[in-house]
Order: sequence, then structure tokens, then C-alpha cells
Amino acid sequence: MSRKLEIGSNFWLSKEEIATREPLGELVYGLEQWENRVLTSSGRGAIRLLFQQLPQVKKVLLPIYTCSSVINPIERLGISCQFYPVNRQLEVDMEALMDRVNKTKPDAVYFQSYYGYDTLLKARSYYKELQKKGIVVVEDITHSWLCDFNTNDADYSIASLRKWLELPDGGVLLSNKHSIEDGRQYGESEEIVSEFIKASEGKERYFQTLDPNDKQEFRQHYVNAKDLLLQNDAPFRLSNLSCSVLAQTDFEKIVRRRRENAAYLRKHLKWEQIEACIPNDDSKATPLYFPIYVKGDRVRLQKELAANNIYCPVHWPIPEHVKSVMDENSNYIYNHVLSLICDQRYGEDDMEAIVNVINNYI
Repeated sequence: MSRKLEIGSNFWLSKEEIATREPLGELVYGLEQWENRVLTSSGRGAIRLLFQQLPQVKKVLLPIYTCSSVINPIERLGISCQFYPVNRQLEVDMEALMDRVNKTKPDAVYFQSYYGYDTLLKARSYYKELQKKGIVVVEDITHSWLCDFNTNDADYSIASLRKWLELPDGGVLLSNKHSIEDGRQYGESEEIVSEFIKASEGKERYFQTLDPNDKQEFRQHYVNAKDLLLQNDAPFRLSNLSCSVLAQTDFEKIVRRRRENAAYLRKHLKWEQIEACIPNDDSKATPLYFPIYVKGDRVRLQKELAANNIYCPVHWPIPEHVKSVMDENSNYIYNHVLSLICDQRYGEDDMEAIVNVINNYI
């Protein structure tokens, strides 16, 4: 095995995968524990689908460490969003949250786990207390979709599936406690699928030619697809192409490879100028990324990685909605976190390349 030409960046499909069509079975891997499921084109669409059928919800409490893609579809429905703190280990400050609940009287509380680790383990013991107050409990399982720990105690669960593999689109709304109205008024988002196919074809061509013009072209198609997702949070249905990819995916391989890669990073990184966001190595976790805090200049380290064709993103840019309510912990998280790549496309040689750049740089 040798390291890839590049590590990170967007997923893509081969021509053979694009051409193959297999019907999706009744169940999607990792979603078997929910009785009620509606597959959508995006997590944003699932959020919209949920809250448009909860007219009693006028105010939602969300974690201060979150993505604008979570906040925007809620606010666009005229719902007020307020925020509660999380600590640097990305766990909910439950004392502070319950204090906010008692003071602000929200109609719903939105929880998120982070990076595939069970950062909500303590928080879930409070779900029943919140529900007894008449508060709708929503858990975003985007980062914990492929994990082994229980995530179905909330009233509703939401996930963006496309973050994990070669899907042009993909989201889901789930519940074991309530029926879900299938309010998807639209068919599949053909434009998004078309742009993703063009991007995939272009990226495959680039790996053959290494022509910078090919790279610029396929990257633009990815931007177009992302813009289409951001511009419209209507609950389109999951595309036929994504259904086919899900039907063909070896999820056990994905889980195994991600765990192996994250374990390699944790073992071999030098913990001097960086630190792990989540200090405990959870055997039930399936990491979406391996998050670290960069104690020094994060931008310089990110650029050094990119100079070695390793593209590690930041999750997330600070949403405008939270800038005025940032506390010390959230300020540190947003300004120091870096997501190291550990997904199923890569093996030990690729993880070694990441480790070498970081250890030699600092």
C-alpha cells in the first residue's frame, strides 16, 4: 500500500459506480433501531421537514458549537434560536443548559454529538426530564450514524448521511416515539446529482492527467453542488443514485477502517503543540474525523498539510448567530479545532503521512 496522491477533499464516484443502479433495501445500515424513517436529500431538508410539522415550537435551544446549516433552516421557519454551552471535551454543560431551560422556556432542545464519539453520554440521562416539561428533544446523529452506542432516546433524530461516503445527497429524519409526516413535496434534486456526477468524472480524470485545469474544473462542480444544497433546504427525497450507493456500500469495512485510522493517529501523533479534543478512546466510536486542537497557529499548520496534498478542514466557521454569545470555551473550540482525515479511502501509509507532517512541523 502506498499513500494516495491527495488525502482529504471531496468524495467521488467512479464511472462504474455512477453507471450501476441497485435498489435500496428496506433498511439503511445503522438506522435499524428506528421504527419511523424518512430519507431526504440533506440534513437541512430533514431539519426543515421536522420543524415544519411542529407548529408549537417557537423557540429552540442549540449547542453553541454548531454549524450554520443547522441554524438556518430553523430560523427560516420563524423559530427563535438560542444557545447553550459545551466544554472543551465537546460535552454539554448540563447545569448551564438546565439553567437556560428554566429561564428561557424553550419548546425544543437540539443536541449534537461530535466527530463520532459519544459526547452526549451524560446529556441523554436528562432527556426524560426535558420531555416531562413538554420540551421536544432532538438529537443530531450526523456524526454518530455508524457508532455502536445508543442514540434513539430523543423524540426525533436527524442526520446528514452524505458526510460519510460517496453520496451526492443524503439526509434522514427518524423517530421511535412519534409518527413522521412524509412532507417531501419534491422529487430528487436533479441539479445536485448532476453537479456531483460532473465533479466525480472530473476528479477521476484529474488523477489520470494531474492537469491543474482538470482540478479547477472538478472543484467548481463540487462548489456548485454545495451551493445548491445551501440555497435550498426544501425536503427533496433521496436521489436514486444515492440509494444505489447505499445499497452497494460495505459499511462494516467503513467502520473498521475509520477506527483503525483514528487509532493510528492517536498513537503516533506527538501531543506537544496539539491536543486531542476528545481525550478518551471510545471502542464504540466510529470517527467521522479525528479532531485535534492546535495550540499555536492553526492556519499555518493547515497550509503545511495542504502543501503536502493533505486537506484537513475546520468544523466549523463561526456562525454569525453565535458570535455575540461566545464564551471562553466556545471561542477556544472554534479557533483551535482542526479535523484530521481518517476515512475509509485511506490506510496506514496515509495516516503516517499526516503524522509525519504534523510531528515534523511542530
